Amino acid sequence: LRPRHGGYPATFNLYPPKDRIGHGFPKKRGHDIRSIFAWMLKHTRDPRPERVVWEPSLSWKRHFYWLFSERGSGVIDVRRDGNTFTASGGRGDLWIQLDKTLCDLKKPVVVRLVTRDGEREVFRGLPKLSLRVLVESVGVRNDPEMAYVARVRVR
Repeated sequence: LRPRHGGYPATFNLYPPKDRIGHGFPKKRGHDIRSIFAWMLKHTRDPRPERVVWEPSLSWKRHFYWLFSERGSGVIDVRRDGNTFTASGGRGDLWIQLDKTLCDLKKPVVVRLVTRDGEREVFRGLPKLSLRVLVESVGVRNDPEMAYVARVRVR
């Protein structure tokens, strides 16, 4: 599944149905919680990966890495190469959030959208800096590595 879903490092633990853990974190004794933490501590988060694959299925989760959507659905796949972003999949609205670490804000940003009908350019230009985007990204995330200063509409 890694190539299909973004290549994120992952591990899979199957818990007995009686434990009712599902996608959550085990809280009961008897589960190997130490190995979970050991696995987590071996990895470093990259807040600005070159590819993001996201399925915005939770109404309260509108941000994922540098993507933003209020009413999106389906699996969205966005790749970046310097100042060029190419998005495919999903439905509904989609925005790319930007900062000077993700791309060069002094040079034009290009956004392409791939659909069943082909690929088309949906944005080319200098992104408009926005205090609203900055305040919202800081407020939602409370993470200085995920603070953005501009947002470009994909669809």
